[in-house]
Amino acid sequence: MLIAALLGTSLLSGCGSDESKAPGIEEVKAQFFQGDPIGFKTDVPVDVTTKLDKFAAMSNGWWSPEDDHARALEDSLTLIKASGFKVGAARKYTAAGGEPQFVFGAVMAVDDVQKASPAVADRVKRMATRTCPWACAKQLHPVKLPADGGAVGYSVLREIRPGGTPESAVDEWEVYATWTSGDYVHLALLVDDAKGSHVDAFTRFIADEARRTAAL
Repeated sequence: MLIAALLGTSLLSGCGSDESKAPGIEEVKAQFFQGDPIGFKTDVPVDVTTKLDKFAAMSNGWWSPEDDHARALEDSLTLIKASGFKVGAARKYTAAGGEPQFVFGAVMAVDDVQKASPAVADRVKRMATRTCPWACAKQLHPVKLPADGGAVGYSVLREIRPGGTPESAVDEWEVYATWTSGDYVHLALLVDDAKGSHVDAFTRFIADEARRTAAL
C-alpha cells in the first residue's frame, strides 16, 4: 500500500481484554522478532491477540498493495481472514531519528499454512511491484533469503509524492519479505531513506529470523 499515506497513521497498541491465557500466546511471542530489529525502537510491547479484527487493526493495512488506506485495511482483513487466522502479533519500530524510516513485523498462526503462504507471497510481490500513475518503482531486486520456509523478498527503490505533486517527490528504499515456520506466516517490511542505509542490515536480520523461527 502507499507508504506515504501510512506515515501519519499510528499502529493500534495493546488495549482491551487480557488474552494472556489464550492458547498459542507464548508460541507467537517466540515466533515474533526478538529484540529491536537493526536498532529500530518501539515503546509498544508485543501484543498477541486471538481476535481477527484486532490483529487486522494492529497490522494497519500492511498486508495489502492498495494505495488507499481504507481499501488497504479492508484488503488486509480479507487476506487475514482467508488465511484461517488463529492468533498473531504485529508491531512497528521507528529509526533512532524517528519517521519516516520504520520497520513493521507481523506473524500469525493459521489453519492451513500451505494455503496461506502462496497468497501472502503473492501479496508481498504485489506490494513491491505495484505501479503508480507516474511509474514510481525505479529499481526492483529479489532479496536473497533462506530457501526453506517459502521465503520471498524484494527490495525496491520507489518515488513517493507526499504532497501529491512532482515537486514533492522523494525517493525511498523499501524491503518486503514473508516466510513460514510450522503453522506460522511471517511478514516483515522496511521503509528506508533514499540511500537504503539499512537495507543490507535488514536483509541479514530477516534471513536470521527465518532461520531462527524455522528451528523452533
